[in-house]
Amino acid sequence: MTKHLLEIDSVILRYGERDILSNVYLKCETGELIALFGRNGAGKSSLLKLIFGSLHGESQSVRIDKKYHHQLYTTSGNIRFLPQSGLLPGNLKVAKAINFFVGPSNRAALMEDPYLAPNVNERVGVLSGGLKKYLECLLIVYSNVKFVLLDEPFTHVSPIMVEVLKSHLLKQSAGKGIILTDHLYEPLLDISHRMYLIEQGRTVSIEQRDDLIARGYINP
Repeated sequence: MTKHLLEIDSVILRYGERDILSNVYLKCETGELIALFGRNGAGKSSLLKLIFGSLHGESQSVRIDKKYHHQLYTTSGNIRFLPQSGLLPGNLKVAKAINFFVGPSNRAALMEDPYLAPNVNERVGVLSGGLKKYLECLLIVYSNVKFVLLDEPFTHVSPIMVEVLKSHLLKQSAGKGIILTDHLYEPLLDISHRMYLIEQGRTVSIEQRDDLIARGYINP
């Protein structure tokens, strides 16, 4: 399988007088699951939006296989993004959402999922908040793209569904690159192949849980 490389650097992002991101480098290859940590306001969501192309700072360089892209989301087959705010309109039926986002080879996996199967004929608006997040995450993760960005995929999802979602993410990371961030850091530690912490506007490579403890991000 051909490997692909996503990179972002040369980032300058300010809100008013405040520097949000100023010394960032992040890379993700297909076959990797990358966890992104950081405190509230550190710039995690902003970084994902910069990669996706829906946000622009004073500067940024986003590349796939060394080719620069001004707005990556406008290109075909490269990237999908699940923002914190969600994705699907309430009047859309679950089955129709699956057929729209997911290619034929993966549709059965979602249609037969134990949490989605009883609800495939329901409208998204009647689902619980956790089930809607679970559905949206799987739609993005099973999309036919090289890279996936997930902002808070585990938040408001029940613990048992988090475990199922983790298995889906690991399975799909074999063929695509996945970058995700969540304040529920334990699932990220469980499944990530590499980790970054955003601290004072820069990305710091994290090797293990103890590095996050040493930097005061999590408690011992």
